[in-house]
Amino acid sequence: MPLCIHKQTGIEQLSAANTYKVLKEYNAATMRRINSNTFGQILSTIGIIHKHTRYSNVYLVVRR
Repeated sequence: MPLCIHKQTGIEQLSAANTYKVLKEYNAATMRRINSNTFGQILSTIGIIHKHTRYSNVYLVVRR
């Protein structure tokens, strides 16, 4: 899936799996007890806004 970065705002559109991967690389201990599918369900449950694309849902992410 292509990564879309809005250059002016620094917002990226990432799938739940890609977001999970980035977070796991940053701090593996925090993401140890869940997998990418569970992470996607958690994002939906807590009401994170997503956009449905042809391939998957994407979430707006700002890296800090």
